[in-house]
Amino acid sequence: MTFYRAMAVFGWLTGLGLSLLSLSAAWAEEGRVVVFSAEWCANCRDVLPIIQDSAQELGIPVFVIDVDRQDAARQAKNFGLAIPTTEPPQAYWVADEHQLLLFDGRTYDPSVSGAKLKKQVTQKLNQRSAL
Repeated sequence: MTFYRAMAVFGWLTGLGLSLLSLSAAWAEEGRVVVFSAEWCANCRDVLPIIQDSAQELGIPVFVIDVDRQDAARQAKNFGLAIPTTEPPQAYWVADEHQLLLFDGRTYDPSVSGAKLKKQVTQKLNQRSAL
């Protein structure tokens, strides 16, 4: 599913007042990855596919929230999160009341290879079982 199609579906569902947290009991167990992104953010374009690949390899759904959308705060609240006040991207693994910061845009170093970044994200996702 492309980024824009996922955003359209997410916007349509939340526009109906549905919380994605209530749509699937399996999501509560496996959790999901929530990524705060923006179209103007060059780092987001670099990092987002890596985070998506890492999560999808582990069978974890990924939701992208565009921080520039008017309903971004409401979408974030559906996942028990608040819009980050720092530069995107930021990625979290969320399940029930548990949250794990996977990636913080403030610490992103563009010179780090995509493979190394993917390994770091995958390692953090594997830590979720300890929560």
